[in-house]
Amino acid sequence: MGTIANYGKNGNVGVSTTTTILNLGISTTKDLIQKYNTIWQKSFYDHVIRGEKDLQRIQEYIYSNPLQWELDILNPKNEDKYQKWLVTKHKQI
Repeated sequence: MGTIANYGKNGNVGVSTTTTILNLGISTTKDLIQKYNTIWQKSFYDHVIRGEKDLQRIQEYIYSNPLQWELDILNPKNEDKYQKWLVTKHKQI
């Protein structure tokens, strides 16, 4: 990754903070695309927190979500369960 030189008032060559952050973002994006072929999640849910109860509900979700992944049929550890589920679903159609 190349850097963009920034000449200061005194003639010294440096890189601005903005340029550094920009280059980091570009580099990270390229790395993600190379590794995963995308930078976007498969699904995304955006929500504005509007109160204390809402915040508590979201905190509980964040806390319990990794536990749910252990049970999720899409978890690679549960591939056999997923295959059984697919067969069951296919028979219902």
